[in-house]
Amino acid sequence: YGTYKACVSHKFTKDSGGGQVDFKRELGTFLDEANKSTSQNTLFLAIGDGKFNEEQSKYWKTRGDGKKTFAMGIEVLEHFLTHFK
Repeated sequence: YGTYKACVSHKFTKDSGGGQVDFKRELGTFLDEANKSTSQNTLFLAIGDGKFNEEQSKYWKTRGDGKKTFAMGIEVLEHFLTHFK
């Protein structure tokens, strides 16, 4: 994307259920590892969608460093990419 390379992990769940804890853990691990990156031109985007994500929105707002790692729902991705500098 522009001068950046984007690495994205996207999870979607339709219903709440047993796999939801894995959903949260996997995206959290993705962001934790991405925060260790020393790459200057790589963006890491964790995108969580579906019912479970909506229920966990407070959790996702605390993830990512806001500089190179970000957590969001798919509905804001276009806006993010349009305005990210």
